[in-house]
Amino acid sequence: MIDVEVAASILDAVGAAGAADHLRVVAMRIASERSEAFFREQQEEMERFDAKLRAERQWIRRVPCPRCSAPAGSACKLPSGTRADNPHKDRKIAAGPLPAVRPA
Repeated sequence: MIDVEVAASILDAVGAAGAADHLRVVAMRIASERSEAFFREQQEEMERFDAKLRAERQWIRRVPCPRCSAPAGSACKLPSGTRADNPHKDRKIAAGPLPAVRPA
């Protein structure tokens, strides 16, 4: 919020039209800062999610897949021989639960 004394001094210095323009600029700056903060928070959340997804993928890939015989360290394969987007359920079960990670 803009202090009343600051607004009054702006009004005295530049007149009503100038004060309105200045207040518009200040409002735009505040909105921009809020938007940047929001997008920064969203980016950080996505990075945390990506890190968790990578850790889970590495954990599951540490064991060979009992369904498609993909070796440890590589992705599961579809019956067509192409790479699967997600690991087979049997491989997830064989890998066991992801150990809890304590924040540093």
